[in-house]
Order: sequence, then C-alpha cells, then structure tokens
Amino acid sequence: METLKMCSGFGQCHTNEFDPAKPHKRLQPYTTVSWKDVIPLLQDPPTVEKARAQWLIPSTLLSRSLDAQKAEGRFVLLWGDMDDHPPSYDVIGAILIDAGIEVFDLYSSRSATIENQKCRLVIPLPELLDAESWRIQQKALNNLLELSGIIPDRSNESANQIFFLPNRGEFYRHAFRVVDDRLRYSKGAL
Repeated sequence: METLKMCSGFGQCHTNEFDPAKPHKRLQPYTTVSWKDVIPLLQDPPTVEKARAQWLIPSTLLSRSLDAQKAEGRFVLLWGDMDDHPPSYDVIGAILIDAGIEVFDLYSSRSATIENQKCRLVIPLPELLDAESWRIQQKALNNLLELSGIIPDRSNESANQIFFLPNRGEFYRHAFRVVDDRLRYSKGAL
C-alpha cells in the first residue's frame, strides 16, 4: 500500500480540472506521491511558502473533482487535521493506540507554535477503500477525536479535500507508531 501513488500538486490553486466559469484558468497536470515518498519529508521537511507547498488527496485517482472522487476514487490513507490547541502527541497517540490503530504518523502544521501545536495525523490503510467506505472511516476517526476532547477539522470528510504534506515552520515535530505500544519521535521533536 505504501507504494500506491496518490493525487498530488503544489499550492492550493493547483488544478487540472476545467471550470466553464473560468475558461482561461491555467490547468496543470497533477503529480503523484506514494506514502513511501512522504516518509523522508516527515523526517526532514522542506520550508516553502504555503502557496507553493505540496499537498495530496489520499486517492489513486488524479482529480480534485468531488464527483469524480466519489465515483472512481480509491483511497489509501485516513487523515486528521487538528488546528485548535490539540493535546500533546503522547495524548493523541494513547487515544489512537487505545482504539486499536497500529500504525500512524503525526506531524506539525507549518503554522504550529509552542502554544498551539497544530498537527496532522495520517493513518495508512491496510486496503484500498472506495469513496463511501473511506468517508465512513474518516467520520469515525473524527468522531473518535471529538469524543476524546480534540476538535478535528471535519473538512477531511470530503473526498476531494487536499491536505498539505510536511512543511517546516518555526516549530516542527514528528512522531510515529509502528505496531507496538511506543510512540517514537523524530530528531528535533520537542
């Protein structure tokens, strides 16, 4: 699963979808990225302006169209976005481990600070999911976080929602878990 290629691009305006309301909009083919390609970015993320930062949609379908993703998307990852004063990675990790989630990555958003450690959660799936099954799992993940007192950004329940890959800001940290009960931190984690 970690080598499956997902839809990716650079900057939130990157699109290759024709919009009849904007016939002169510049279209740019999407790129692809596998989770295996992202792992080195977790350890040593680039530092780029958000307008040029890399994003992904965790689907193998190269489209930002919601209708296309609902019809044909096959999803590789679940993800969470926690921007409103989430707890420590140890607390988040304990919640996930208690829920039986064996493998996950946590990394700071570019705008994270010591006071507000905004972060992203990524969970590789053991098998591809169609859009509806994926949406149900995304919603369940958000419900788990919310029931645990964490406010998730629920826009991730939309099959065409992008999320930005690791991008180093002033405060950056990364933690991960691989099939044991320990949460491991990358170099530089506070």
